[in-house]
Amino acid sequence: MEMRITFHEILVISPFLSGGVIRDFNDRNTRSLINDARYMLITREMSLGRLKPEDVSHFQIYTMRDAVIDGETAISDEAQEIQKQDIHAKIYMIRKYSSSDLYLGSLNASHNAVYGNIEFMIRLRSKRRYLDLDKLAASLFGTEKDGSDNPFQEVTLQTAIVEEEDEPTKALDAVVKEINRSNPSAVVHPEDEEYYSASIHFEACDTKGYQISIRPLLSRRTEEFSRDVLFTRLTITQLSEFYVIAVSDREQTVERILIIPTDGLPDDREKQVISSVVNDRDCFYRYIAFLLGDDSILSMLEINNAGVEADDTMSRQVYHVPALYEKMLQTAAVNPEKFKGIEYLMKTISEDGIIPEDFKRLYETFKKAVKFNGYRKCKTIQVYRLRIDIRYIY
Repeated sequence: MEMRITFHEILVISPFLSGGVIRDFNDRNTRSLINDARYMLITREMSLGRLKPEDVSHFQIYTMRDAVIDGETAISDEAQEIQKQDIHAKIYMIRKYSSSDLYLGSLNASHNAVYGNIEFMIRLRSKRRYLDLDKLAASLFGTEKDGSDNPFQEVTLQTAIVEEEDEPTKALDAVVKEINRSNPSAVVHPEDEEYYSASIHFEACDTKGYQISIRPLLSRRTEEFSRDVLFTRLTITQLSEFYVIAVSDREQTVERILIIPTDGLPDDREKQVISSVVNDRDCFYRYIAFLLGDDSILSMLEINNAGVEADDTMSRQVYHVPALYEKMLQTAAVNPEKFKGIEYLMKTISEDGIIPEDFKRLYETFKKAVKFNGYRKCKTIQVYRLRIDIRYIY
């Protein structure tokens, strides 16, 4: 959109605003045009909290009426799930002399949209006899500006009911986005047989005036943010591509997780991480239940574990296996791809004794029972073998 042209009439329809962008429209005209120019802004009431009186000194401001926003929720006690509606369109109309330009697209009148994001707009050119502010306002407001069929109401910054927005937090989030756009990269190097170092590099970005720290997601070790950050003495399970960025202005702090492309991660890192999480038999059974997506198995495990002594592993397995077997048969019929996760888990766990021998036998029996040779849906399942297989497991 041609952001710097002067005009005789302007209409801005945008759900989200920034004071600087609106002020650019407000102050753009030369003195000879200010007295004759007409300015109209249609936006969400909540967005007016971002404006100062000097940003909109020439504008007539309109917001959508509450009755339209609330819709059926305002007249029906039963319409509890109906979503409220508000302005979503982004429309700009500029007329100068006898020529009118209408812009339609995705561009909000906000700083991020105008100066940061990639937006798409289409410009339609017309003559004033076909398109001007009066004609467009009549289409939007109806024949009577104050009529009951007008979905909009005129407001001022003083009379609008403005929801307070957390501007400091938005500024802190903007710093995080700036860091994320700085092409961060990381490299992992082994220090010895047990520990690793991770060096992170950021391109130049403007973070002055903020206190910023960074740490690996799986570690509590924190370093002050700079263009080059080094973490040492990290275990293999603390390595990942996820890092926590904390940004503070000394009054508020936000924490966000960034994904930083990382080279040099050990080949067996994923195996070690999984083994550290699935580190005993009960955890293994719970993870299998999770992969199968069955809350009833998880509930059964909790009930049984509450009433069985910790060393009575055989009793626990008696409870586990029938429920798992039945669920595995059902899953093989409707969603066999879930077994990719189970087989990957069984191949990945490195610690001996974590995968119960009974489960290994159960799984082999299951594959024979369903003639399981892939991840396609099984058309025939030999359910009649269920009782025999479970009986001979013990």
